[in-house]
Amino acid sequence: MAKPKEKKTLKGPISDAEFNRPTKQPPRQTDSWVEAIIQRAMKDGKFSNLKNEGKPLEIEEDNPYVDEDMRLAYHIMSQAGAAPPWVDMEKALLADLEQARRERASHRTWLIRRLAQIKEGPYQTFLRDLRRLADFHDQWMVQHTRNLHLLNEKIHNFNNACPVQQLHKILIMVDQTIADFDKTCPGIPRV
Repeated sequence: MAKPKEKKTLKGPISDAEFNRPTKQPPRQTDSWVEAIIQRAMKDGKFSNLKNEGKPLEIEEDNPYVDEDMRLAYHIMSQAGAAPPWVDMEKALLADLEQARRERASHRTWLIRRLAQIKEGPYQTFLRDLRRLADFHDQWMVQHTRNLHLLNEKIHNFNNACPVQQLHKILIMVDQTIADFDKTCPGIPRV
């Protein structure tokens, strides 16, 4: 004889933990059927030696920064290996900024080395060499200041061409950059 089912009674309000407890649902009929087909195909080796096996999938996502009406144009350009003009402008601009940093570091290193040579050199040419070094440094600083102003023009042009506000570059504070750089250079006695 079968036991009669016992009625479950609630013992007060249901707690959040009990209410949100995940319940295990039985697999749907189609899930087990699809799983069986996949398992059979794996055993038969139909998933081995596939094209691009072991490589990440190439999923093209829409660029959220591109306007809806420009997406097709950018997609065609990317498929052709081309880029919008502002992308090339940014690459050139970043290269120029890095070049300016390298030039400052190189000039500072050269000044340190040249001052050491002058100090170790003959006494007769000491004052003349110091004057020449000071003049050369002053001329270099004037030229570098001009280069930084040209870089600011390039930054301005890039910011006008680039439609993505987050990629805009900050203008160089030329006077501050030159003053900071001059402080890091060795002091050249002015004679």
